[in-house]
Amino acid sequence: MEQFPLNSASLRIYVWLFFLTVALPCVITGFAFFSKPTFNWNIFAIVTALSVSIFLVLSVPVFTRHRVEIMNGQVNIKMAFYSEAMDSKDIKAGSGIIVSLSKTPNLQLRTRLNGIGLPGYQAGWFTLGDGSKAFAAVTSDEVIQLQTTKGYSLMFSAEDPVSVLAALKMR
Repeated sequence: MEQFPLNSASLRIYVWLFFLTVALPCVITGFAFFSKPTFNWNIFAIVTALSVSIFLVLSVPVFTRHRVEIMNGQVNIKMAFYSEAMDSKDIKAGSGIIVSLSKTPNLQLRTRLNGIGLPGYQAGWFTLGDGSKAFAAVTSDEVIQLQTTKGYSLMFSAEDPVSVLAALKMR
């Protein structure tokens, strides 16, 4: 089995994730905890703080599993909550190319169908600029695009795209 890491997300995405999963719930919890309404919000605040803490502890491994695995004729792309497994025979021969998304508007991710779409961090199913469908695991401008026989493409940001394409061509 060969494993290739995907590009890590930029610092900006981790700031967004921190704000959405830690700072915002803490502000809401603080307002609830220090307010003086007739209802006792302290229990609500404690439950919210515990829920956020548990979510963070459980989601750290999920947000760090970014990789492409090539083994036994299978190609597996894993990023965050999304993964796609495909037989290598379903990938069109010679279709693997390295593209720059900023220079090819017809391949840019346009509409998120089901996935995570934060700045610098896209994972899941998207429609492209040309209207086709793609499974994406994108954290940078340079991506590998693979055409499939199933009517959609695979797009992912690998740390070493040349070695990933070489491993795919050997299969």
